[in-house]
Amino acid sequence: MTAAVSGLFSVTENKAQIQLRGEVGQNVTFHCPFDKQRTINFFYLQRNKIFVNGYYESRNITMPIWENTRLDKTTVIMYRLNISHGGDYQCLIQYSDSKNVDENHIHLSVTANYTKPTVTMSCDPRCCRVTCASQGGYPGTKMTWNVGTTGSQMWKIWNSSEETDPVTKLVSSYSTADFNCSYGAQKSISCCVGDVTSDVFSVCEYLTPSLSVL
Repeated sequence: MTAAVSGLFSVTENKAQIQLRGEVGQNVTFHCPFDKQRTINFFYLQRNKIFVNGYYESRNITMPIWENTRLDKTTVIMYRLNISHGGDYQCLIQYSDSKNVDENHIHLSVTANYTKPTVTMSCDPRCCRVTCASQGGYPGTKMTWNVGTTGSQMWKIWNSSEETDPVTKLVSSYSTADFNCSYGAQKSISCCVGDVTSDVFSVCEYLTPSLSVL
């Protein structure tokens, strides 16, 4: 159901958009600016004209309220965030001494932390193939490698991918790299996604480097 306030009253927009950030599973608080010296006739928080929460001073709200929200004056607390809650919101306030409606815009960005990357490894005398995997993050982020002093001729990325869960929209990030064991042990390697880094590991550590025959 739409609030449809703009069709009934003159709306005064504040062009400065408020930026708000939250994490999946956590709570976030919308603080809608208002004049404390004036009496509020009604307050709406809406998303693209869809009513979220609010009140009238003199009568009950008949529009459905989002079940994961709680109202305190012009503050709305939103619980149990998920990716779908991200987007543009509007605060609409009418004071009792005016027919105009003040509108403020809030953009909510919802993120999710990736899990610590897990490392799996398969080696033969010539090569170690290593895969790093991390789940449950947002937005989609590419897995990167920290290879220390390992030169470009000693390793290469074989495959990288990101998979999005169709229901939660959370992303899993993967990357597989091959390390050439002809150069012997390669140490102090890790992989990371976002701000999360795997444990440091070594490859080709127990394999004998190949020798050139003159």
